[in-house]
Amino acid sequence: MRTPSHRGARPPAGRLRPTSALAALGLALILTSGWVGSPVALAAPELPEALAATGNAAKPEIEQIREYCARLSHASARNVMVIGGVALAAIVLVLFYTGNQRKAKARALADLHDCEAAWRLVANSAQDAVVAGNERGEITYWNPAAEALFGISRDQALGRPLPSLFADASGLAPDYRDLLLPDHQTEAKDPAKPGTLEAVHNQGHRIPVRTTFVPLRRDQPQRTVGLIRQGCSSIERAYQPEAANVIIENAAEGISITDAAGVILRVNPAYCQLTGYTPEEVIGKTSRILNSGRHDRTFFEAMWRALVNEGRWEGKIWNRRKDGSLFLEHLVVAALRDSTGTTTHYVGMVTDVTHKGLDPAQIGQLAFYDPLTGLATRALLIDHLREAVRRSERTGRHVALFYINLDNFSAIITEHGHAVGDALIKEYAERLESRVRRDDTVARPGGDEFALILRELASIPDVPPIADKLLARLAEPLQINGRSLSLKASMGIALYPDHGNELEVLVGLAKDAMTRAKAAGKDRWVMYQPQETAVPQAATPTNPPEPTAP
Repeated sequence: MRTPSHRGARPPAGRLRPTSALAALGLALILTSGWVGSPVALAAPELPEALAATGNAAKPEIEQIREYCARLSHASARNVMVIGGVALAAIVLVLFYTGNQRKAKARALADLHDCEAAWRLVANSAQDAVVAGNERGEITYWNPAAEALFGISRDQALGRPLPSLFADASGLAPDYRDLLLPDHQTEAKDPAKPGTLEAVHNQGHRIPVRTTFVPLRRDQPQRTVGLIRQGCSSIERAYQPEAANVIIENAAEGISITDAAGVILRVNPAYCQLTGYTPEEVIGKTSRILNSGRHDRTFFEAMWRALVNEGRWEGKIWNRRKDGSLFLEHLVVAALRDSTGTTTHYVGMVTDVTHKGLDPAQIGQLAFYDPLTGLATRALLIDHLREAVRRSERTGRHVALFYINLDNFSAIITEHGHAVGDALIKEYAERLESRVRRDDTVARPGGDEFALILRELASIPDVPPIADKLLARLAEPLQINGRSLSLKASMGIALYPDHGNELEVLVGLAKDAMTRAKAAGKDRWVMYQPQETAVPQAATPTNPPEPTAP
């Protein structure tokens, strides 16, 4: 038995298409419209002759009956025409309506295809990841932004469980469990509220994302479409830089931010206070500017391996301040990575732990004595200066404060390294101590600077010869690690009570005189003069000029 094709197949028995039923009804009305009149009207042409044959009716009555039957026949004919016209009009209207319905359906299908094409165009061009899942929780749509965010191609994503995109699907909020977990029993009728989740990149690292999922059908809530955006919301992003700035600028820890190559991009005030450097002095440089010389290459290689492999390093490290002093810091470095897992920046947080765990005696030693040279620190210098002034008040003698800075010391560090610089500092400290009396004080306020307190000077003329001898001794060549090095110095001098009575003011005056000596050509000394001004006379050294150091 041949099975009719789909195109030639007839409707099942007992079922007619609506248009076929209406057409049949109209045709029946036309064919049966003649039966609308009475039975007399149907027999109108034969009735008068039948009555005449019987002879039971008079001629006038027969004529009236014939006339009545004629009128009735004409009326029936008109009824047939009217009803048939109405039926025909109904058929035309039905056919016209059916044609319009077919055209409207075709237009609706075309519009639907256009809408689907437009939706795919928009979704494929969206900057947010757009994903869709079926009732089994399998991914059915995956746009290019999703490929970039998750590192998963479209072919790899289609058919994959939608919950696998997130770090812990079981820990999702209830509205997300309703939408993303097919076996979850709660019926989700509303879109999940936007929330922050952790997505899992193809390389394994986690990405904070903002997500919104909506059900495509209320009767099948697991058929969903979702928008996924990396990071926080637009409102949070708007406030994030401001909040980050406040945190960084007011943090107690020193914070530095570098690029992937370790070049410093930003430091906070605590960092500057800890290291002694201004932002302008460190931005654009690497953290090697703080290198103490106490850690070998192996130490830093291990640090970088941890940063590359784990994205984090934490430990203690010795660093060097701008003034040359060493300090022990607790350092935490974390790598910042983009959505592809590429490191873009490093953030370092520093805490000074030099005194942590030390007993009071050790803390006092560090506070008052320089760990490299054993000389007095600035704090002890002020204390000794106070004592010298008190004695001077009793004896009526002078106190001379010398402030010394090594010329071109930074060039030596750049060329030979901090280890050589430390050796030079220690050698110059010994030379200065060898030229003063036991009651005098030699201090190292910091870096490449020294200070001397000479007590019980009988008169001001005693000062120049001492200054000349000190400069000559400092200018003598040094042998460091088989190298012959020569440094000279600039010196400023202030006297008590001749130039001031306050201790900090005296230190400032001596330091200012030293700065003037450098400005005048270095390798010389300048004594502060109360009447001098900022004009060039103030920069003229008291002793004759000597050749400047290279």
